[in-house]
Amino acid sequence: MNFMQPDTGSAFGLASITSAEVRAALEKILTSDEFVASPQLCAFLSYIVEAHLAGNEHLLKGQTIGTVVLGRPEGYDSQRDPIVRVEANRLRRTLAAYYENSGAEAPVRVFVERGSYVPHFGRLVLAPSSPVPSALEPAATSEPGAVQPVSRRPWPMVAVIGLVLTAFAIGLLLAFRPPAPAPGDLPVEVGGVASVKAGILPVPKATSPYLPSVEVFPFDVVGSGQMADRSDDLESSLTVALARFPELRVLAQEGQPADFRIEGDIEVADLKSSVAIRLLSTRSAEVLWSGSLDMPVAELMSRGGTDRVVALATTAIAPQFGAIAQYVSHRDDRAADMQGYDCLIDAQLQLHRIDDGSWERIDACLREMIEQHPTFATAWASRALLRMEGYRLEPDTPTARASLKAADELARRALELEPTNVRAMTAVAAVAFGKDDLEAARNIGLRAITANPYDPLARLQYVLALVASDYPDQALQQSEAARRLDPAHISFYDSLEFLARVGKPTGAVPVSGAVMADASLLPYGAIARVLAYDATGETAAREVAVKALYALMPLFSSDLPAALRRQFPPSPYTDRLEEALRKAGVGI
Repeated sequence: MNFMQPDTGSAFGLASITSAEVRAALEKILTSDEFVASPQLCAFLSYIVEAHLAGNEHLLKGQTIGTVVLGRPEGYDSQRDPIVRVEANRLRRTLAAYYENSGAEAPVRVFVERGSYVPHFGRLVLAPSSPVPSALEPAATSEPGAVQPVSRRPWPMVAVIGLVLTAFAIGLLLAFRPPAPAPGDLPVEVGGVASVKAGILPVPKATSPYLPSVEVFPFDVVGSGQMADRSDDLESSLTVALARFPELRVLAQEGQPADFRIEGDIEVADLKSSVAIRLLSTRSAEVLWSGSLDMPVAELMSRGGTDRVVALATTAIAPQFGAIAQYVSHRDDRAADMQGYDCLIDAQLQLHRIDDGSWERIDACLREMIEQHPTFATAWASRALLRMEGYRLEPDTPTARASLKAADELARRALELEPTNVRAMTAVAAVAFGKDDLEAARNIGLRAITANPYDPLARLQYVLALVASDYPDQALQQSEAARRLDPAHISFYDSLEFLARVGKPTGAVPVSGAVMADASLLPYGAIARVLAYDATGETAAREVAVKALYALMPLFSSDLPAALRRQFPPSPYTDRLEEALRKAGVGI
């Protein structure tokens, strides 16, 4: 048999491929072994096929597919987030695998050619009597009018499932969008979470400053051809995970060259596998980070195995303290636009103090970035986080309150510009926490870690809200999950776990040196160190920690209740924390 493009008017002409046949072919594809485990690919394929059959080819654009099918916000930056191109490439590979295996005898076939999201249909026909070399050629797409009208019989169940997934994606998009605007509306509170109606400020086309770019290359497979699909899955999953970080630009391979590249190897021997991953500078070919995981082949072939590999690479490479950010910040030959990127990272990592001018320098840098790129949501969110630190650390009460108000406005604007931006969600959660709205802080914090489970800052903010809400079991559970994802920064989670147990019958466990290490300027870290040294009876070390707390937040030396009020909302937990700090000699 050949797969041939028939001549016009022949028995196999394009008009003979009816919409019913296309949907029957789609049903078999969606229920095949190649597709059944990937609901996102099923939704993608269902959407483009049904849109084509309905004559809505104007909807088959990358921006529209990203918004409707893949849950991206309207107007998102498709250059920075290549999710549609990544999934389209994965769809093409999976379709090819289907027609090589489960669908080898399929009479009607679906193609999605490179450079387009419009599906093409063709038919498998018997070869003529004279020998003709076998060839697989996609038939030219018929015009929508050439396909018979949509049948009125019920759609195949799996096609319905695909469209349900599409509808679910639309629901997620709407859930993250601000309420419908009314002209001249003022900022409002929605469900306890600050929001801004879209009518206040128009959202023009997105622009962004310099952000490091990265691309993921296919993993080389050694020892087993059966691992080719796993290589594709790792490439796709890692690309999607990295694209969730708004401080990075993730590029598709057919696009412009990236600043960094990720490559790796999969080696298989007997029933064991080893996955090695490397991050390289494209310009110098220098290896900036490498990691590896060994696991049974059966685990690597599972979703859990893929998730382990993705978590290892993503948390080491992408976050604010990851390999890319550290490399860019330490380059001596940085261009001026890269210094703006440093401001984003420094603001988020709280690498500043109120009393040494660093806070003002970062604030001015972010203000200039917003003026130059007014639709760059991550800059608004980063400045909101910086302003929240100003609220926590500033000893002057009127100035601190002004900083909280500014943070509120900045965070709401960030969320309006990009409703699924994890940094915007984290900023809104931090503001809600500062405004004593623990329920809103928990809810938006959960949305943030759902949007990007690999983001340490989002998870830290969520755990802090759980601690202050006096939900120690949930806080410890989330902290343990974060520790597994990000083992390089256990001091953050040790401090939060220590604080979660303060005043509880089980008591805090100050056995970890990480709790007592003076490793960061985080307020809760300074508080945890004081209490940890007090619990172990190390009086001299406790006094040093108390002085460090006063230097970071002078208000603790003169007004302990007011100082705690800046760090934690009023709650039974905060009352126990105040009692423990007084016992340790703070504010006396």
